[in-house]
Amino acid sequence: MIPLQQFKSKFLQLWQIELVRCYERDQSPALQPPYSPKTQQQPQSIHAQLHERALHLLQHYQLNDSLSHTIKSLKAMVFLLFALALIVGFGLAKVVDGNVSRVLSLPWVLFALLGVHLLLYFIWLAMLFIKPRQGGFIGGLIQQGLQLLNRTPKAKYALQSLGHTLSHYQLVKLVVSIFSHLYWLVLLSIAAFILGLLFLFQSYSFTWETTVLNLPTMTYLAELLGRSLSWLGLSLPTVEALQTASAEQQAQVGRWLIGMVLVYGSGLRLVTALLVAGVLAVRSKGLTVDHTQPGLSHLVPLLLRSGTQSIDKENPVTDHSQQAQQPASGVGHYWLQLEHPEAVEQQLTANHKTLGILATMSDLERLTAQFKTQPAASMLVTIDNQLTPDRGNMRLLRGLLPLAAELYCHLVHEQGAFTEGWLSVLQGFNSEHNLGQSMRISQAEHNNDN
Repeated sequence: MIPLQQFKSKFLQLWQIELVRCYERDQSPALQPPYSPKTQQQPQSIHAQLHERALHLLQHYQLNDSLSHTIKSLKAMVFLLFALALIVGFGLAKVVDGNVSRVLSLPWVLFALLGVHLLLYFIWLAMLFIKPRQGGFIGGLIQQGLQLLNRTPKAKYALQSLGHTLSHYQLVKLVVSIFSHLYWLVLLSIAAFILGLLFLFQSYSFTWETTVLNLPTMTYLAELLGRSLSWLGLSLPTVEALQTASAEQQAQVGRWLIGMVLVYGSGLRLVTALLVAGVLAVRSKGLTVDHTQPGLSHLVPLLLRSGTQSIDKENPVTDHSQQAQQPASGVGHYWLQLEHPEAVEQQLTANHKTLGILATMSDLERLTAQFKTQPAASMLVTIDNQLTPDRGNMRLLRGLLPLAAELYCHLVHEQGAFTEGWLSVLQGFNSEHNLGQSMRISQAEHNNDN
């Protein structure tokens, strides 16, 4: 259980980080308290620092209640799932009571007990090789159930972040598979237990009955089924012997039927659940936050540069001690993408050479080495205005000033959630460095040059 506990802990950390990311992208919080990482003797990983920041902001954004209610709702759904398994398992075992005479067709009883289980099991095996799609019936059903159980004001962010964490880290199949196999394990175990009680206190007779199959086929089927549990010492009488079977032979068939449910029902589900849990445990060893996602990538440079620097998304503070000067002229036109790639109009970058992504100080150092001796005539920087500006963004832009005679900042979304914040920050950046006409600012489809 230790590896699974490790997975549970890591998954909760990823969920908490994703919850803060979802909330910040949708709400654009105006008053975010500065966050300073704790000083550590040993440097923390990016995962640990992002989780520490998430814990700090969960309380400030009042998201803890939503998260805890969602966790309670998940536990309630699991409880209801296994309660349903108990009820259905009891009902499944009662299939032997459907006949008042208590003379049962063995093929029909076996199919009723194991048919649906085996059919769904083989469907599950086939689904392992099919690429999962977003959403889906099961995912939608689970989300609807969670929404009914969790009606807190910010519940949607907890549900969105839960779904994204499962899908982004490719955990949906593994987690759903474990609960599916456990459901069938409980259901079939209860069915086998009730079946055993019925056979213990009531008398039943079994026969081979069919309308379309001939005797040789029935005989072959009986031999095949009889060999299925021979390794456990459980055998099945032949078709002819069962028609005139004694009480002991009928009891032998009852024991064989219970064995079939336990071995090819409960046992199959138990072994499969353990295998899937093992895969999940192995996967959890390498499970760490994907810090390249929008909303997280801009934090990484700040976390790497300083363990004591205040990290926030709003109200960026410029560093007045660093005054960079633009060159008077340069050669060539170049295009950079700030933090991560975003689709832009083709005509915007038609005459520009691509320099890639500018996200870290190492990226800036690479550009500095490239343009130190021969600056560019202009640099186009495309910016995702669905994300908020921060100190790291401004520091990277400031580092570009000595490398280009003209800086052109373009917001890639026409109606980005943080457009006003970016325009305000970029205009302030222009004024601070007295750039004037050597810096231009525009937005997708608006062409509002400044």
